[in-house]
Amino acid sequence: MGYSVEEIRKDFEQLKEGNIYLDTAATALKPNVVINAIKEYYIKFNGNSHSKMSIYGDKTSELIENTRNIIARYINSNKRNIIFTKSATESLNTCIFGIEHKLKENDEILLSILEHHANIVPYQIIAKKSHSKIKYVYLKEDYGFNYEEFEEKITKKTKIVGITMQSNVTGEEIDIEKICDILKNRAEKLGIDIPYLIIDGSQAITHKKINLKKLKEIFAFVFSGHKLYGPQGIGVLYLKGEKIGEVNPRNYGGDMIEYVLEDNVTFKEGFEKFEGGTLNIAGIYGLSKAIIYIEKIGIENIEKHLKDLTKYTIEKLKKEVRNINIYANENTCRYSYICDKRNTFT
Repeated sequence: MGYSVEEIRKDFEQLKEGNIYLDTAATALKPNVVINAIKEYYIKFNGNSHSKMSIYGDKTSELIENTRNIIARYINSNKRNIIFTKSATESLNTCIFGIEHKLKENDEILLSILEHHANIVPYQIIAKKSHSKIKYVYLKEDYGFNYEEFEEKITKKTKIVGITMQSNVTGEEIDIEKICDILKNRAEKLGIDIPYLIIDGSQAITHKKINLKKLKEIFAFVFSGHKLYGPQGIGVLYLKGEKIGEVNPRNYGGDMIEYVLEDNVTFKEGFEKFEGGTLNIAGIYGLSKAIIYIEKIGIENIEKHLKDLTKYTIEKLKKEVRNINIYANENTCRYSYICDKRNTFT
């Protein structure tokens, strides 16, 4: 496909009249291929994947599993580890509340101060219920993530670690490979099991590759479809294969049930036990088209363009705007040579 900004803009109806959109970090615009896929689904394929009463049930099941394969390829995981939710927030709530029974009194939860509310509040709730403690990793003077403090705050009591892959406020990119290495080495030194590592990938997944087969220390990885140029109302939760059995489901009913009797019920195993109720199949289908669209453009091209825009923006701010501070370091501005020692300027 190549990387041509002019050609790419033609794929977005909202940009065709010269509009400028600066809120992609909150929610991305949708390319025509995604919008057309949603329309195509409701015209050609609309059905319930749980139903075997028509050919549409089989077709929608096929669309869901095809998307599961596409996502697994995109983040390099097994498709049996992919769970569909309605958002990254629901994904976080599912995995966090799903392991609350693992916490006991005086256990510790370690979070970064950069976390989105969805990766803080659920921990606050389960910490109060279990009488465990939340600890935070703060930022260095240059506003960068403090890896040394992160390592120091991992103790024998650390049970869960929640980290964003990229801040939705400062743009700080956290080195997840480094986080995994620190966690693994620290656990070995302390003689403890590796804590449950939950990664919020919502902001980074649009321009950074993730290899979950390589990052074996990650217990859960979440992202939302709407930031990835896909539809709103669709999220993804990856759960580590050997850990899925430890996580309790939050939604009960629908196709996650194996057998139900008057006084007892059994649930399906693996990802299926987390997908109770009718899924957002149109959203799932649209997400598959969004990922294919990104892959055609090339995620490395997207990241390069993002860096170029960042450099351009900071240079313009430095030259043309007075009395402004940039709360960032080289991981966000990526061009530290134009920043002073504290990575701020006025």
